[in-house]
Amino acid sequence: MDTVYSKGEALVQCSKFLDRHGLRRSAAIPDSKAPLSTSGAARYVADRRVPYISAICSEEAAVHYGVPVVRRNIADSPDNRTKFHAYARADARIPEGFAEAARRAAGGK
Repeated sequence: MDTVYSKGEALVQCSKFLDRHGLRRSAAIPDSKAPLSTSGAARYVADRRVPYISAICSEEAAVHYGVPVVRRNIADSPDNRTKFHAYARADARIPEGFAEAARRAAGGK
């Protein structure tokens, strides 16, 4: 492995690991104008099937795209947590129980 693809924030949050192993970082897919996400990085690595590139992504994305997980817990801070948010238009119909489930998933009551 020599190049790791992921979204910029993920690369920054794992910079000590990447530096320690001398890995190059890329927050963009060559010849693409689309912003790179962590799951997009997993898809890119899966599509290329070459041994010298890798991705920082969720385990779910790795499994979904068939990319083997080679190392877990590589964030600089052991307390690192990525937060996800759901957005909708003001007039959108929100499924029953969605807000309650989201609060529980976030550790709220």
